Amino acid sequence: ACEQAFIEDLRARERIAEETDKANEQHYEVPTAFYQHCLGERLKYSCCLYDLDKNGAKTSTTTLDEAEVAMLELYAARAELEDGMNILELGCGWGSLSLFLAEKYPKSKVTAVSNSKTQKAFIDEKAQSIGV
Repeated sequence: ACEQAFIEDLRARERIAEETDKANEQHYEVPTAFYQHCLGERLKYSCCLYDLDKNGAKTSTTTLDEAEVAMLELYAARAELEDGMNILELGCGWGSLSLFLAEKYPKSKVTAVSNSKTQKAFIDEKAQSIGV
């Protein structure tokens, strides 16, 4: 009953998201340096893939940077991407996947979409510096 009341409340609203500009600014316009301090080299924002031992614990040989690349490789494999494809990433964050794919598949056209000026500026600069 409680869940149904919640759903009905959402349906009755004119919009679900309130003050999206303020929320975007708080979440997406955080200075790049903060994320460079907290995340790995590729600024992979969501999750990484670590090697695990037989007990399910992260092995000491897997670094954050390696775990970022392992997850990006898994995305590419699961999407069955090939060089020469047109690739679109919506909500690309700091460009970890888009930049990775542009390097991995140099004949592909990778288009990344972000709602953040800070992230776009970082991605543009990084793409130019790595030649993609």
